[in-house]
Amino acid sequence: MLGHRLHYSYARARFAWDRFRNHAKLRRKFRAKHGYDLSLDPPITHSDKIQHRKLFDHNPIYPRLTDKIEARAVVDELLGAGSADRYMVPLLAVADRFEDLDPALMQRGVIIKASHGSGWNQIVRPGSQADWDTARKRAKYWLARVYGLNHFEWAYRELTPRLLVEPLLPERSDRRTLDLKIYVYDGVIHYHMQEDNRCDPVKFSVYSETFDYVEMTWAGIDPDDFVVPDGMAEIQDVARALAAGFDTLRVDFLVTEDRWYLGELTLHDGSGMIKFGSYEEDKLMGAPWVVRGR
Repeated sequence: MLGHRLHYSYARARFAWDRFRNHAKLRRKFRAKHGYDLSLDPPITHSDKIQHRKLFDHNPIYPRLTDKIEARAVVDELLGAGSADRYMVPLLAVADRFEDLDPALMQRGVIIKASHGSGWNQIVRPGSQADWDTARKRAKYWLARVYGLNHFEWAYRELTPRLLVEPLLPERSDRRTLDLKIYVYDGVIHYHMQEDNRCDPVKFSVYSETFDYVEMTWAGIDPDDFVVPDGMAEIQDVARALAAGFDTLRVDFLVTEDRWYLGELTLHDGSGMIKFGSYEEDKLMGAPWVVRGR
């Protein structure tokens, strides 16, 4: 615990130092990634507005949304008791240390995640000792770190490091598990993003609220035809209900062969560091977002 407190103190100091220097480090990173200068007053593009949210919008619910375990409690609060169990991937285990996980989990297909970060996960195929050993090594790394320091994502700064275990979901028969990300702005759905990151090259595309293709491109990523999943009306209702009261929230879903699951509630997609094909596309993505927090 002392180690974590030292990490948190270091994180707070880094954030304070960069704020004192007018966010110089973040501005350099932003310019290097996007090829244009960060605008904060006012923010103009989608990427600008994500940086503005990170720096100036300190809504106290954000850490709860960011924590993968605590977010389940938020879902219950917003949608009604039992909603997390109804809509989300089942939670098989939670642990403070890898050693506290039941080794019997290795015999079934699972994914082990860090609750306090993004992209920190390890698939364990049924009976794979190698995958289990890799998860152990990676978990040690995750649990010793504070996520979000390099991109100043304050909501991660003081989360309790924990592990969670979920079952692996079955692949669709067409070998495509649909990642559906819905962007809601002040209660209104403006964009649907469909992503397939299980292929090479990765595919994803943006579609309007009426499922019309929106011209947005990213280097090294192919476009993808939109597939309207069964239950789309309920998916949209859930997204709007969860995003109510926020200037914007991206609500993520996973669609398998026979059902859909509610995934993460995303505040800073890509940390605002994913380069669009053009400045105008970045601006278009951010157009519906009326920022708050300063």
